[in-house]
Amino acid sequence: MYPFDSSPEGRVARQLALTTPESYVLKPQREGGGNNIYRSSIPDFIKSLPDESHYNAYILMELIQPPPLTNSIIREGRVVTGGVVCELGVYEGIDGTGDGVWKLLNIMRVIGIIHIGIDHRRSWTF
Repeated sequence: MYPFDSSPEGRVARQLALTTPESYVLKPQREGGGNNIYRSSIPDFIKSLPDESHYNAYILMELIQPPPLTNSIIREGRVVTGGVVCELGVYEGIDGTGDGVWKLLNIMRVIGIIHIGIDHRRSWTF
């Protein structure tokens, strides 16, 4: 994970995003899911930002390359067989009291299966 700010590490991240975007996802640092920028879409997105002051709203993460599996899934009401990858999402929260005591809450876990080659733009709303 790389910051996307003006720090030395952020400048490295910018160079990686422009020269080897196929290995990365650019993620906004805000609540909620979705709005990720994947692979070859990253350079054009960066160029579309009004100026560098907007860069620090993002982080650059290397894409995880899980081993592919062959399986059947239901997609848009029909059975589709092909390459898939599995994902596990862990959602946690922090509960704090007035006296500075914090407790980590395990809110939920989500398991998903997606087709290989599809950048999912799933947005979870709770």
